[in-house]
Amino acid sequence: MPGNFKEEIVLLGLESTRGTAPASSAWDVNFVGQGFSRQLVHGTGKVDGSATHPYTSKQVKIGSTASPSLEPDFNSNTIRDIIQMLTKRSSGVMPSFTIRHSAPSVDQMNFLGAIANQLSMEYTRGSDPDDGYILTGSLNFECMQPAATSGISAGTPATGNHFKISEASFTIDSVAADDVVSYRRQISIGLDLGGLNAAGKRIYIVEGMLQETITLRAKFSSDAWRAIVAAGDEVPVVIQHATGVANETVTETIAAATIQTHDLGNDGSTRMQEITITDPGIGEAAAPTVWTFGSAIGDIFSL
Repeated sequence: MPGNFKEEIVLLGLESTRGTAPASSAWDVNFVGQGFSRQLVHGTGKVDGSATHPYTSKQVKIGSTASPSLEPDFNSNTIRDIIQMLTKRSSGVMPSFTIRHSAPSVDQMNFLGAIANQLSMEYTRGSDPDDGYILTGSLNFECMQPAATSGISAGTPATGNHFKISEASFTIDSVAADDVVSYRRQISIGLDLGGLNAAGKRIYIVEGMLQETITLRAKFSSDAWRAIVAAGDEVPVVIQHATGVANETVTETIAAATIQTHDLGNDGSTRMQEITITDPGIGEAAAPTVWTFGSAIGDIFSL
């Protein structure tokens, strides 16, 4: 009988050749939320023959594609690798992974040549401290080939301390923002997906532009953010995430960010403001955000 999805195993291994599974998987993913999900699609070529009009006379099997998603545990030993899956390139090439998934008593699958194309992460704080205070998020992938496998067994999850919004700091145009109640970030990569070869594997995945957006919500206690938007200025942005343990920090620095929108709203009787920060879009040759990791932050894959 199928078990609870929390009993499933998800392993990630760094590939040295894109689309070829490594000998071992370095990361046993301790996932949260909905854990692992994927969409599997089998493509067919349809033949509409006059002999069966008005029906399709034949469907020719082409091959399967898959788009896995994962909600991993964001902690002091995983966050570097999660972020660098999208932000680190070697000679313009992003790292690729084999994702191994085991659903007890149901099936085991490999997802070869998996490349992260979207990262979302967020936290928020309300009057009653709860799960929202902890940094969480999700990863979306495209892969070269899904394939049934066997022999997947659990490893040792990378556990660590968690990042809390109460420990975070937000600095916009060199001024600290003390009343931030929520942070949301998304990094997206445009991927060109090649067609399938005779073995049912994509012939290529080509990395495109990186785009990122940050949304901050805070008490409307200053007019500074509105003034920046009105002037259209590019300003420095520094956001630091922390666990509260020495040297367990992640800092994101944008030298010249554009605050694209400034919205006013209410939380009960409190006037709130929300801004959307976008990078200046300087292209794939350089990273708009510079990520800096404290010396106690883990490094699973050494990307």
